[in-house]
Amino acid sequence: MSTVKLATRLARLTLYSGPNCSLCDVAKCELAKVRQTRNFELDVKYACWIPALHIEGKEVAKGRWDAQT
Repeated sequence: MSTVKLATRLARLTLYSGPNCSLCDVAKCELAKVRQTRNFELDVKYACWIPALHIEGKEVAKGRWDAQT
């Protein structure tokens, strides 16, 4: 019997951030906590409404949020 390994696709998260943004800094820290238990790709982009987090292109959080969100 052969062992077949399935390729697992990493979730793609996009964090919209900006310079001198304390909420963005908190968001990055919360994502670091999540990354300790889950693997994902993270793109950081700059935008006007920040911080905002998208998973696979769909917005899932905006403004203040934490690792439990």
